[in-house]
Amino acid sequence: MSKTKAQRDFDLFTASARTIHSQRVSNAKKYQGKWVAAFEGKIIATASTSTALVKELRSAGVDLHCTAMRYVDSSRQLVTYHC
Repeated sequence: MSKTKAQRDFDLFTASARTIHSQRVSNAKKYQGKWVAAFEGKIIATASTSTALVKELRSAGVDLHCTAMRYVDSSRQLVTYHC
């Protein structure tokens, strides 16, 4: 049985979230105080605000439903699924 679009989107998002999580320590200093976005297993964009990050992703034609975004701050962990 083939996967539905929702299942495929969820799988892509899960891979994106894993990318951010697995790289959180190695990239903490590099991206401190920035929003980062991961898609298809790699960090694809950074910005100072979530609004700017979403704007950049949309202009690049990135599927936001499958993109994980996180604000890099040592005091909190945040991964969001953006629709």
